[in-house]
Amino acid sequence: MPDPVVVVGGGIAGIQAATDLAEMGVPVYLVESGPSLGGRMAQLDKTFPTNDCSTCILAPKITDCFTHENVTTYTMTELMNLSGEPGDFQVKLKKKPRYVDEEKCTGCGDCLDKCPVTIEDEYNMGMDEHGAIHMYRPQSVPNVAVIDEENCRKLQEDKCGVCEKVCNFDAVDYDQVERHFTVKAASVVFAAGYEAFDGTVVDQYRYDEHENVVTSLEYERILNASGPTDGHIVRPSDGEEAEKVAFIHCAGSRDRRCDHNYCSSVCCMYSLKHAFITKEHRDEIEVDMYYMDMRSFSKGFERYYNRAQETEGINFVRSRVAEIEEGEHQGDVRLKVTEGDDGFAAEDYDLVVLASGMEPTEKMHETLQDLRVRTNKYGFAAEDEFDPLSTSRDGVYACGVVNGPKDIPESVMGASGSAALAARHSVLDVQELGFEEAKVKEDRIVENERTRVGVFVCHCGTNIAGVIDVEEVAERAAEIPFVEHSEEVVYLCSSDSQDLIADRIEEHELNRVVIASCTPRTHEPLFRDAVERSGLNPYLMEMTNIRDQGSWVHKEEPEKATEKSFELIKGTVSSVKNAIPLQRGEVDNIARGLVIGGGVSGMTSALELAELGFPVALVEKEKELGGHANKLKQSLEGRPVEPHIDRLKQKVREHELIDLYCGHELKDISGFVGNFTLELDPPVVDEARSEEDELIEVEGGTVVVATGGEEHTPQEYDYEMSDKVVTQLELDERLEDGVPEADSIYMIQCVGSREDDRPYCSRICCSQALRNAIYIKERSPETEINILYREMRSYGYFEDLYRKARDLGVNFSRYTEDDKPEVRAAEDGMEICYEEPLTEKEVEDRADMLVLAPAILPNEDNQEISQMLKTPLNEDGFFLEAHVKLRPVDSATDGIFLTGLAHGPKNLSESISQSRAAAGRAASILAREYLLTEAMVAEVDENLCIGCGDCERVCVYKAIEVDPEDEVAEVNEVLCKGCGNCTGVCRPHAVDLKGFSNSKLIDEIDALLSEDGEEQVPVNEPVETGGM
Repeated sequence: MPDPVVVVGGGIAGIQAATDLAEMGVPVYLVESGPSLGGRMAQLDKTFPTNDCSTCILAPKITDCFTHENVTTYTMTELMNLSGEPGDFQVKLKKKPRYVDEEKCTGCGDCLDKCPVTIEDEYNMGMDEHGAIHMYRPQSVPNVAVIDEENCRKLQEDKCGVCEKVCNFDAVDYDQVERHFTVKAASVVFAAGYEAFDGTVVDQYRYDEHENVVTSLEYERILNASGPTDGHIVRPSDGEEAEKVAFIHCAGSRDRRCDHNYCSSVCCMYSLKHAFITKEHRDEIEVDMYYMDMRSFSKGFERYYNRAQETEGINFVRSRVAEIEEGEHQGDVRLKVTEGDDGFAAEDYDLVVLASGMEPTEKMHETLQDLRVRTNKYGFAAEDEFDPLSTSRDGVYACGVVNGPKDIPESVMGASGSAALAARHSVLDVQELGFEEAKVKEDRIVENERTRVGVFVCHCGTNIAGVIDVEEVAERAAEIPFVEHSEEVVYLCSSDSQDLIADRIEEHELNRVVIASCTPRTHEPLFRDAVERSGLNPYLMEMTNIRDQGSWVHKEEPEKATEKSFELIKGTVSSVKNAIPLQRGEVDNIARGLVIGGGVSGMTSALELAELGFPVALVEKEKELGGHANKLKQSLEGRPVEPHIDRLKQKVREHELIDLYCGHELKDISGFVGNFTLELDPPVVDEARSEEDELIEVEGGTVVVATGGEEHTPQEYDYEMSDKVVTQLELDERLEDGVPEADSIYMIQCVGSREDDRPYCSRICCSQALRNAIYIKERSPETEINILYREMRSYGYFEDLYRKARDLGVNFSRYTEDDKPEVRAAEDGMEICYEEPLTEKEVEDRADMLVLAPAILPNEDNQEISQMLKTPLNEDGFFLEAHVKLRPVDSATDGIFLTGLAHGPKNLSESISQSRAAAGRAASILAREYLLTEAMVAEVDENLCIGCGDCERVCVYKAIEVDPEDEVAEVNEVLCKGCGNCTGVCRPHAVDLKGFSNSKLIDEIDALLSEDGEEQVPVNEPVETGGM
């Protein structure tokens, strides 16, 4: 058994790290200082850029982690001390008393309303109240109450004690004491989260004086249905509906006054999200955004920004707010903003939202110091750009916001990467890595039982209950034939609700289950697990999507949405009553990783997998490793890149578990998760390849796609027509030979990016330009440098570069897409013409050198490789992740993972981090001796099949083909995804889909078309699954 890993922090980063380690077979101690898992993400209403409900996508992740057999969760617990060495750490923990027994408490809530004390609700950012005994949040995991020691009358004065008296389970325990204990661990992953900027620190915001000035996290709770205002956008001062809302960007970021010179990287995007959600709540609300630079730099974010600009009622004001004061009417808030060179304008608002930056918690900073982990000047964990996620202490790794501000996808990537690094210390050899599948009760035999259906209807706040009368739906569902039990549940995806479903199945002897909630795309596996834990076959459960098909599409017609939801449930009941148990198959897993691409990303992923003990095949079409990084001379921090690349190449070449295939072109990819095969051309010898040379086949269980990207060749600004015009990358190469002899240098950003044909930001260009400008200015102060930009996207710590460049005398001028700079060749240089935005005057100048920042393009091979892998690309040609927030390195095809420029533009350090994440995700599959196939796959009735091949032609997964000898179609159950294309085209009805038999579908249609009260015939025998 591998040695355990301690993961500190129960937010999304800690949850991801713990789950990945557990899936590798590594035992995990998950340590959370608060009473519940979920962290900051659990406080969010929605997530950008999809505007998904945060709880809806987070709850299944929490439940998976909390119920995982390899994860032991300690809430109310802090890390106190770390001694020993990597592989043999002694971790001292302190568990604070909850004063409620976690084993006895059922989360029934009987005690909550009886408490006579009221205190501020921390989860709702102090805008609401609860008792001294309370649930931290509506979906707390564990679903156990907690008593606030400082405010409990029993604990402070030995009075009251009412919560103990009303508890029917003897769960309240006033005698609990602080407990210290030590666990042994091989390594530690630190994922302890962040604090939102305290608005009282900067006087100009008057945050502590104006009730109607709120922080972004407070606004999240206002927007949320479980928040203090039930999701209504009202003013805290008087409860009146807000008609005009202002968002102030960079509150506590990019500000020397509070020692937060850095950019918090996420505020622009979540403010855009707030604007969208505000308009969704009430379209008549007027929204103004006050900002300096709109930093929508990540994948898909620029489109989100463009959408906001096109939305009526969302206005963008490029200005910094100078002061906040009382407005004309009581409760109004007046903003004074800069206008022009030295003027001011004033505007009144009902509500002002501060886009609060991120800062390390005081406790996190202290703990890092105690652990002897070096911090940077802002108090975050310091990290090496060539070794991200590692800390200064060997065996201790940092992810999430611990090592700097970042959004959810990057936190998740960092968590998976940290898990891969931490697992190194736990694994002696590959045989130790892995675990047995969790034991569940054997399936109950239900074929001879009377059909008893249980219906569970999810409330889910405004997502569903804001439109649909779920209580009415649940009551009416109880009258549907075959329904034995029906009830409404607040949040079905929470951990305690999963237990409730299992309990109800046993209590009412249910043998079919209908879950009426949100989408099965994300939640079906969760509910199948809950059903399976009760001893019921998981495929006797079906879902009704009353969110996407009900509340979301009919939000203006609640009565019709309610009626439609009931009808959908009625149809699902008629379908599930005919369901029969299905079984998943097993397939052997090849414990070898395949990596496509030998740049820094590919080499990093290969090396991490090899360090975990897995053999790896690394394929690179060029003869030399290194890819795009071979052209880089300096990192964004100004360090030489070549020594790092050379060390990485050497490690890869010398590692005994890595097989290199340099100079081999990829010809085809076949197979499926656990059993992929790459077909490679033999290497080119003397610029030739014989037609007779045989293809090389390489097998493995997972694939990491690291195909890299390319630099756009500019078609504008006289590039390739004048040697005075170069790209930033070409300038980087020239700087090796010294600073160019130039009195004046102009740099133009966004060349080929953020335009109609490429509406995405290339992410690294601004920082690269700043780095090169600083390099020149430090060595040649007299050189005049002008940077023409649209938005300066120096996110995170790169804001320090922006400030340093300005301090060194670099000039910055903004231009718009509609009014680009004009460039023409002149004698001994270039002539530049552009409009200065502040003065609105035309500027004509001369430059000795013009430096362009061209777009990053996807690899031209992506289209072909995408078709081989059956893995989609996004609209820009980069590989598409399975879920933008929570599966940022997984592809939609099982067993295939994405990293580096193949996934989208990013810098070297970010590529290394993501590549470690891809290795961690791949390792969680390679660790298994066998994999389980899908149960709901196609099957062929050989007696009906005529061997026409129609099914084979429409199968995009190549899962079905006609045997040439028997002339009968055969299904590869591992490849089959249950899409149903083959069943749709089969003329003799020989192909059917398990779980979707014709009889089930027809019964469902009949139920949808029937009137209430029409008799339906019970089905208590197994249903034929063959064609009609």
